[in-house]
Amino acid sequence: MVKTELAAIETGLVSFIEDVDTDAQVFTKESQTKLIAALNACPNGVIRMSDDIEGVVETSLNLGVITTEENSVAALCLIRSLIDSGRSQVESMLRSVATLAGANIEFSGAYPGWKPDANSEIMLSSVTCTKRSMATSQTSW
Repeated sequence: MVKTELAAIETGLVSFIEDVDTDAQVFTKESQTKLIAALNACPNGVIRMSDDIEGVVETSLNLGVITTEENSVAALCLIRSLIDSGRSQVESMLRSVATLAGANIEFSGAYPGWKPDANSEIMLSSVTCTKRSMATSQTSW
């Protein structure tokens, strides 16, 4: 099913399921249920578009890497926002999911928001160049 749904963008996708003999139970049923529910509840992708600049993502995050250790699971997310309050809001959303799941959460590596000046010379020049480039590429198909 996943291969069919993603066929247009993931042309080389290969997946398989393999039975493994083991005596050890990695997760209890309860911890498995909580982990899957928490991952499903985590926000992911675009959270908010910019009100100031059409077509620009203001705040987003991506669930990137999930690792399992002997007694824990870690999920790493990259939060990006043009404004600090956007990043804080996403952190609050993730903190709420962790609280409901009975999990610990840590935030590190945050960098300040940077909201571009839509009227700066470099921005106006970039917009002009992009419009020209897009017009040229659309007419050359």
